[in-house]
Parts: sequence; structure tokens; C-alpha cells
Amino acid sequence: MVNAHLQEELASFRGERALFIHNANLSGSGFVGEIDEQLYRQQVLANAAASLVLGDAFIRHCPEGLDAGLVMISSASAKFAMQGMAVYGAAKAAMEQWVRAVRAERKRRGTGPWVVAIRPGFVVTDEMRATYAAPPDGQTRDEMPGAAAIREAIASGRGQTPDGVAQEIWSLLPPDPEGRTVLFLGEFIEGSQG
Repeated sequence: MVNAHLQEELASFRGERALFIHNANLSGSGFVGEIDEQLYRQQVLANAAASLVLGDAFIRHCPEGLDAGLVMISSASAKFAMQGMAVYGAAKAAMEQWVRAVRAERKRRGTGPWVVAIRPGFVVTDEMRATYAAPPDGQTRDEMPGAAAIREAIASGRGQTPDGVAQEIWSLLPPDPEGRTVLFLGEFIEGSQG
């Protein structure tokens, strides 16, 4: 369905630049082997497999010569093991590796679209506020790994706003073709990985 939509939109696109920013996430947390098995399976498919399939669909259907780019939004959890978020972290790490390989492939072929991953750092979203106000099923607030550091950071006003991050991302596009494959914004909250 999304594949067909991308194909249709790109075939009829008459603008100067086409960008696909992939920032989807099926949220949920909990320890592997303890969370609902169906939810776990959905998280793997939505967070890991879907990003790679959608990225391929965008690249596959971009018309030759179109100024186009694929931006995959990553997370510090690609580098830091965050308890209760194993699927999310593994999905982001896999996506970053995919971007590295695809960027090298695009360069080798001398064709677009360009591809980059961006790790925004600590962004305080409504979902994050809600997550750290209400712990995952089966845990008390104090059992959430890293929760104290994250709650303290939110309370003290640290972190970036979604609008601020969006502006910074736009300022980085298109990326330097010879620059880094994974771009980093903001800070990671020490102690949040648990």
C-alpha cells in the first residue's frame, strides 16, 4: 500500500526536490521475554523491517535525475543499550548500518537519491513525558532503567523541542556528499541507558 503510494507520488512529482523523512515508530517498552508476544512481534516488524522496506521503496521509485533524498531518523539507542527498549535500539542500529551500505551503493553507482541517518539526541516529546510519567507494564516508576536521569532532565528543561530539532534537521539538508553518514544533534542524557 505505501509502496504503491510512493510510486504514484514520485511518478507524478513535478517539484524541485523530493525528500522522504522516515521517523515512524511503534512505541512500547518492556523487557524481552516479559512483554506481550504479539506486541513484541509488531514492534520488530514496524520498527526494524518497515523502515528498510520503505527506504527501498523510496529509492526504487525515484525518477532518474530527480534531486531527492532519504533521511532516516535514528536514536542514541542505536549506540547505548537501553533496558526495556531492546527492539527499538536494535532497529535503529540496523537502520544506521543499512544507511551506511546504501549510501556507499548510491556513491558507487553515481546515482541518487542521497541517503543519511540523523540521531537527534534528547528530544522531549509529549510521548516521552507520558512514558516517564507512567512506567511500562509490570514495573514501578523507580524500576525503569534510567528513568530518574530522564525525569530530572525533563524537569530541569534540558533537551530539545521537536520544533527546534526539525529546524536543525532542515538546516543540514542536503548533507555533504563526502561528510558523515550518521549526523548527530543535541545531547544524550548520561545515566539514561540504565
